[in-house]
This record gives sequence, structure tokens and C-alpha cells, in this order.
Amino acid sequence: MTFYTSYFGNIKRIREQHPDYILVSISLSEKLSKDTTFSEKRFSPELSVLQEYKRTNNAKKCVEDFNLKLQNLNIDNIIKEIAKKYGANKNYVLLCYEKPTEFCHRHIIANLLEKKYNIEVNELNIDLNNYKRENFKYTNSTMDW
Repeated sequence: MTFYTSYFGNIKRIREQHPDYILVSISLSEKLSKDTTFSEKRFSPELSVLQEYKRTNNAKKCVEDFNLKLQNLNIDNIIKEIAKKYGANKNYVLLCYEKPTEFCHRHIIANLLEKKYNIEVNELNIDLNNYKRENFKYTNSTMDW
């Protein structure tokens, strides 16, 4: 499995350039998820976490709260479920709202996948020479990913 990240505003371009890629919404929104292959809400922060972030703009608190949720997920099982249903040798694009240079939980998921599986998860359709994903690393250093 190969993972990329992107945002909903890029769906048309992704479909044109990579028609075989599997688009995965990791948003709570049903509205934008309809344009994707499937939705994986287990990779979404709780609504209360998103609302608090929008109200306070405290990214550190958002990351901490989201990490608490991630600690309780069996990431291996989620990945196995996805691979079984859609294919282990596919390209998956994890999609959410924010543009690549803005804070978004997909960066946290990308970092988690990179650390846990020793893979690289790039933002799709951008010049990687001029882009550095925000470094919102998994903050619980006791977790063995």
C-alpha cells in the first residue's frame, strides 16, 4: 500500500492525473466524502476537538487530543481492513479540507503511518522540492509505532 495526502479541492486534478488512485476521506463531513472512494472516519478527530481548535486556534491542544484518540485505535487492523476491501497494492490518497501548507490532522496521520510502517507519505500534486509538510509529530513518545 502506498499512501499520499491531499485536500478536497484537489480531487478533480487527482482523478484526471491518477484515475486508479483510491480517494479516502478522513473528514467527518458527509458532503465532501461523496466524491471519494470511501470514508475512514476513524482517522478523523472528534467533532469537539475540531470545534475547540476553530474556537481557540490551539494546534498543540488539537494534536494532543487527536493523539489520545489514535492511541486507542488498532491501526494495523484498520490498514488490514482497507487492504482486504480495496487492495494491498493500491495507491491511497488521504483527503481532508486544509491546503497543504495549513495545519490539518492528515499531517498527523501521515506522520503516524511513516513512523509505524517506515514509509514515506507525500502530499500529492505539489513540488516536493519546495514543500515541507508541517512537523506535527505524534507527541506521545511512549507509543511504539
